[in-house]
Amino acid sequence: MPLIISVGKSSTDRTFPVAFSWVPEEDAESYDFFFQCLRDELYHDVLEPAVVLTDLSAGMTKAYDILKCLPNSQLQYCSWHAVQAMKANFQATGRYTSDQIEKLEGLCWCYIQSNTLQDLDNHRRALEDTLYTLDKSYLQTWREREQRLVKCYTKFWTNLRQYATSRVEKYNSNIHKITTHQLSLYEAAQRLIAYVVDFFRDFLEDLDRSRIGNVAGIDKNYFSRLTRSVTKWAIREQIAPQ
Repeated sequence: MPLIISVGKSSTDRTFPVAFSWVPEEDAESYDFFFQCLRDELYHDVLEPAVVLTDLSAGMTKAYDILKCLPNSQLQYCSWHAVQAMKANFQATGRYTSDQIEKLEGLCWCYIQSNTLQDLDNHRRALEDTLYTLDKSYLQTWREREQRLVKCYTKFWTNLRQYATSRVEKYNSNIHKITTHQLSLYEAAQRLIAYVVDFFRDFLEDLDRSRIGNVAGIDKNYFSRLTRSVTKWAIREQIAPQ
């Protein structure tokens, strides 16, 4: 059974587990069930996420758009998955050489990482001009996704400057070392529980340490009440150049 893994980014810049769910398949109903469980067990005590960053899963998109599984959150698409999907499409046509594919991949990254609306227009046009006529209509698929994907839109969201699902991908590989297909669901769940308990013991110690001491650039006379309330990493993020 597929394992849905949800992670977050902490105020110390660490990846932490939110929830795990074995599902029959990664369809809209499974994602809807997953977020309903979070709503029942968690979201009545804490705020729902401002942004949920995901790959291009059709099931997740349907759960968000049609089943309204996250009415208080914005759905953001992973930039890496988007570029890889576009690259795979161009390769599948069989019309481009390896050098052309490499150039198209670079243009795709420029398109996805457009920092302004003018950049977006320019980069989209550059990508379209490089494609053969038969493939130009393919970009319409991505125009419909731009507001959930392109940086000139998503940089204003409360996404903690995350634009790709690399954190969960790395976490996913670690989890698969703990849970294998040879284990029963019960045994796999027991291993996950033990892993999470150990993780949060270290995580809370790290969180506590991060709230001690002064931060360069902050006047401790005016911001003394932040001591042990806000982490040093969070403060640095706020005073760092954007």
